[in-house]
Amino acid sequence: MPQPTERRAAPPQPPAATQALQRALAEQAAYRNTRALLQRRSTTRGLILLGLIVLLAGIARSGVQNVFFPGWWRHW
Repeated sequence: MPQPTERRAAPPQPPAATQALQRALAEQAAYRNTRALLQRRSTTRGLILLGLIVLLAGIARSGVQNVFFPGWWRHW
């Protein structure tokens, strides 16, 4: 059993970051930011396209004459 006065070694510490590591981490963060922006943009475009397809399919299924009745522009 260790004595209470016995000193233990400190846990090992990682070495200080080099400039190459800091540059690589900055490049990786910039790459992830651009990929996230592209992902957000394509998700938005996909959702808009899906909404348009659903809208057009609904109009085609119900018939244009039922959606846009004659003289619909006069109600504005």
